[in-house]
Amino acid sequence: MPDVIISATYSQQKTGSNQSPTGAAPNKINATQVGDKVIKNTLLVQGTDITLDLGGQITTIGWCWFQNLLNAVAPPSTVPGVITHGGTPGTTQYTYCIVANYSDGSKSISSNVVTNTGAATLTGTNTNIIPFSNVGAATYDIYRIQSGGTPSSLGKIGSTAGTSFTDTGLAGDGAAVPAAISSKFPLGVGIVSGTYPLLLEAGDYFPVKWNAAAIHVKALGPIVSLTNFQYIVAEQ
Repeated sequence: MPDVIISATYSQQKTGSNQSPTGAAPNKINATQVGDKVIKNTLLVQGTDITLDLGGQITTIGWCWFQNLLNAVAPPSTVPGVITHGGTPGTTQYTYCIVANYSDGSKSISSNVVTNTGAATLTGTNTNIIPFSNVGAATYDIYRIQSGGTPSSLGKIGSTAGTSFTDTGLAGDGAAVPAAISSKFPLGVGIVSGTYPLLLEAGDYFPVKWNAAAIHVKALGPIVSLTNFQYIVAEQ
């Protein structure tokens, strides 16, 4: 098997201290002996299982190197659309925002969206319909943060897995809009689709001796548009 030379500086932190962990450098790894028996590739991994391409050159997988190329940041925020109305519009102002809840526990907060043409009293007939973009969150919490009519209560009024919510005069729970929670954009790696015993969070990288004929990877957190995974695979 040809030699694989990997250049990286590992993160470290003294146990029990308040020292900030050092970061990995460089952001990407270098393999100087990529050839017939060594595959190096970077790709975008999203929420659908991917079987890694071994280029038709690797027969028996040996040592592998996996790296999550992302940093931990707030996940994408949904973008509210124009509020429309069921029933008869009026001249009352209502303001909402949407909290996107991702499967890895992270959250993002939308900008506020306002209507000045709501009914004075919201009912099952006279409603505010709040649309928003799909950013791949598991659920979306809707907060009414200002009301010029009835009901006057503020806070979370409901949740949905869809991309539209209708305020029918729902009572707010009085809660403030939560803070955003950063995502570590986890990637799962395993030998079969649907089972991912190896977890790569943002900035993680590690070598592993592989004992199967295929390598599967899937994003387990927010969907991203940036290249987020790098791997090197060598013939055993």
